[in-house]
Amino acid sequence: MKPWKILAALLIVFLVTIAVVEATPSQSYYIEELNVTDDWGVKRSIALKPRGFIEYAGGKCQPLIVFECMGAYSDVAWRLGKKFAEEYPDPYKRAEAIFEYVKKRVSYLSDSENFGLEEYAQNPDELALLIQRFGEAWGDCEDYAALLAVMFKAAGLRSAIILVPGHAAALVYLPGYKNANYVWSVHGEEGWIWAEATGKNNKLGWTPAEFIGAKAIILEIPNKPPAMAFKQRAARLQWSVKPSVVKVGQDFTVEVKIKVLKDLRKLEAEVVEGKWLELLEGGKISETSLIQGAAATLEFKAKLRVADAVHMPLIVKVSYEAEGGSGYIYGVYWVTTPHVESSYQGGFFISPGGLFFALLLARYLTRIFAAPRRRRR
Repeated sequence: MKPWKILAALLIVFLVTIAVVEATPSQSYYIEELNVTDDWGVKRSIALKPRGFIEYAGGKCQPLIVFECMGAYSDVAWRLGKKFAEEYPDPYKRAEAIFEYVKKRVSYLSDSENFGLEEYAQNPDELALLIQRFGEAWGDCEDYAALLAVMFKAAGLRSAIILVPGHAAALVYLPGYKNANYVWSVHGEEGWIWAEATGKNNKLGWTPAEFIGAKAIILEIPNKPPAMAFKQRAARLQWSVKPSVVKVGQDFTVEVKIKVLKDLRKLEAEVVEGKWLELLEGGKISETSLIQGAAATLEFKAKLRVADAVHMPLIVKVSYEAEGGSGYIYGVYWVTTPHVESSYQGGFFISPGGLFFALLLARYLTRIFAAPRRRRR
């Protein structure tokens, strides 16, 4: 093998093993009562509590995380589901196509690996955006369930989220479907089948044996979801990360535009450094007498030292004084590392693709260098 070919192969291996970090746009998040909360006031890090992503309040349970992506708020995931209605007139084939789409493009990853949190729910639009940008997304059982439920509903199929002890999945109404091992009844109406795409070998309609007959909470997705009130806060944050793709060890700049939603006497903001981030320059502002609609900008330079999860929080603390009193919010921006799936080694991450090429190259070179010895025998 010619030396230039060996060098070219090694260069390819090196390039595919370097992990990159891409900052993906999202709505503004903040910390409230120790919970990551979004603009709707939905607490993404708890369920079955008031304003939790699956809310339980006043004796009523409803999937708030799903309502953010349908009805008046329909966006990426809803439009994606509608395309399947146009392409597959047969409801059975339509449901199977949606199921296979999600199964192939979403990879299971626990919340601790994905976000560094014990619990965190993504809404279906966030997963759909990752699929559009990277070709795949990452989530756990409730993320799969919410995405499937929205896409089924948008495609003209009745859908639901089912909660069983320690687990969540979707249901889709397909009476007469022959490939199901168990048919669920919802409010006395049979014809609902299990849809769980967390495993690559899972089949539509196949309920795991341990959940057949289990006590369950089933939440059918309504035709008209309830109105979702955005939470009025003192300030709203808009993020810009330059460059959009950042390698481990590379400097980058973050600009945070802070829009004032109420008249404020004073506004202060600072970056709350994470263990993965090294703050290099800037990161603090102080403004006084800001009227409603005014804006301030926080700019800072940082370096990515290490990535310990697929998504990592970049947190800014905003303190304010207003006529009604003083307070603060924590704005959260999720920085995404879509290609990181294994441990940190020597300043870069070994991706599965890079590891495969490295092993393939090593095997090939071993054969080349061993060949003369075999001929001498």
